[in-house]
Amino acid sequence: MKNFVWNSKQGNRDRSAWCLLIQGDVVHVFSGENIPGVAVVKGESFHKDGKWSFTEYDLSLADNVRSVAGKKGWNNGSFLEGLAEAVSKETPRIWPEVAEALGVSVKSARVLLEGHWPSEAKQLDSVEEALEALDNAEYVRSAENPGEIDVFTISFGSPTNRSIAAGYWGDPVLVWLDGEIVGVLEPEDPKYGHGFRVTEGSERVALLREESSSGMHGGYRTLLIAAPVGSDLWHQKRP
Repeated sequence: MKNFVWNSKQGNRDRSAWCLLIQGDVVHVFSGENIPGVAVVKGESFHKDGKWSFTEYDLSLADNVRSVAGKKGWNNGSFLEGLAEAVSKETPRIWPEVAEALGVSVKSARVLLEGHWPSEAKQLDSVEEALEALDNAEYVRSAENPGEIDVFTISFGSPTNRSIAAGYWGDPVLVWLDGEIVGVLEPEDPKYGHGFRVTEGSERVALLREESSSGMHGGYRTLLIAAPVGSDLWHQKRP
């Protein structure tokens, strides 16, 4: 056995702390209780400090258990961003990258995120579906249909308080072509503008990547989108 001390103190911006105990290909989320065959809580102490209150745990871990501990990410408050910081890697964008960061199989990574961070699992699935759609649509790079699809980047953010009150973060990204809307991407979290997904035009438009960065009033969002050549992308309310 080996000793391990962990505390649940949150970070700035209300970034909650988490602790993973990994045994082989199984990932456990430590919740303050014994985990048979994995961890024993020898003692705990509560530190009272208002919103900064936390509990410190003195644990004994089985020799074959690895610990990965961190907090939600600084920029977008996600588990995956925090995981990247904890293991000194780039933020995972696809399931194999999540599995690599955790050191487990994709199957186990899915069980973890679907059970504890389902919105982030959905975003990974969305990216995977988009990549598969592009791969299956061979015309993207085929000689039969050269140049039909291009990759666009759109960035927006740092809205005024008035814009936020008017629903800025819930506004969609519209893909225009020849005066018509050919694709619509909407956020799953309209309050903070996270988790964009293609809700219309998925046969011609795909979301390849979503990134967040810090800034005033919620920061900035950057989307990498595959769409027909000649498209214009706007973050705006539907006309």
